[in-house]
Amino acid sequence: MIRLWPRFSTFSLKVAISAGAGNQILKFVSNHPPWPGRNRSKRELLGPNRRRMDVPFIIRPEQSFIICSRRIFGVKENNVMRTIQLPSHYYQVFDLDFSREIPAEGIGGWQTKNLPFSLDHSAVVVMHAWDVGSREDFPGWHRVVEYFPRAEKILQGPLPELLQAARSASMKVYHVSAGEVPCRHLPGYERTLDFAGGPEPSGERIATDPVHRQLQAFREDEGYLGAHNRSDIEAGFKRLAIPEAALPLPEEDVVVDSRQLFALCQRDEINHLVYAGFALNWCLQQSGGGMVDMARQGLMCSTIREVVTAIENKETARGELAKENALWRVSTGYGFVYDLEAFVEGILRVPECAGRIS
Repeated sequence: MIRLWPRFSTFSLKVAISAGAGNQILKFVSNHPPWPGRNRSKRELLGPNRRRMDVPFIIRPEQSFIICSRRIFGVKENNVMRTIQLPSHYYQVFDLDFSREIPAEGIGGWQTKNLPFSLDHSAVVVMHAWDVGSREDFPGWHRVVEYFPRAEKILQGPLPELLQAARSASMKVYHVSAGEVPCRHLPGYERTLDFAGGPEPSGERIATDPVHRQLQAFREDEGYLGAHNRSDIEAGFKRLAIPEAALPLPEEDVVVDSRQLFALCQRDEINHLVYAGFALNWCLQQSGGGMVDMARQGLMCSTIREVVTAIENKETARGELAKENALWRVSTGYGFVYDLEAFVEGILRVPECAGRIS
């Protein structure tokens, strides 16, 4: 039995492994004296919303353990942290073939290669997975958002499969909520408020004039929403909720904006985010917590084809061409595209973290 006071900052430990055949017992000796600290109050030591854990474990002789700066143990197999090889799809944008009528038809296009993936520095991000009610509840909303039926199918199968695998592999899972209404009661969001503070206030907006306001009203009434749908859409957003399939576990963190998500990534030493949710060519890229903001701060942002969908239009819906274009944008601008089956199989091949917090 080992008693740990987990902090969310890096600390160093010396590790001694007892001699003898069979299972080895780890003994931890701190080189950060005094540890955990006799002169500090329990509240100071644990910090807000921290808890002490008693973690029993044994390991096989060919393994060694390290203590991560997060709240779990990581298995270090043959002195390599939990890094696996995953089939990774990327789009090769070179070389144009100027002998062709359309030079771009000569570029490499989609390619696949086994590339490294770190389970300890990557996180699954579930973003804007909404419970939007039924078509009978909000007919006007469902007349506008054409991807709702595809999103529902993802919530019924692929997304739970991904979450179950990520949790079993002790990967970090973050949840990005569309505002505070769906998440304000969740313990994961309360922890975020304690650690990172509330969402950033809206930035300063430009002054408008009557022509600007007239054009905006025309766009909403005759273009995107439709005046006859507005009341249903507003009612739907007021009762926006997280569906059961995407509900965060109590220990999973929830954010509503990019600043909060970046703070958690810094704390947890995460530098690669794998996105799931809706919609890939809209919120997952340009909303708070999305790829545009996170990539600007140095994070790699990838996705898994089967757990995202895109907003399509009349010309693209039959072949989901907007999704294909969005996957290309992810590959060329932010990270990689993975297949669900290969991703799940890959992360579950890694030995389970002993001492994982359930």
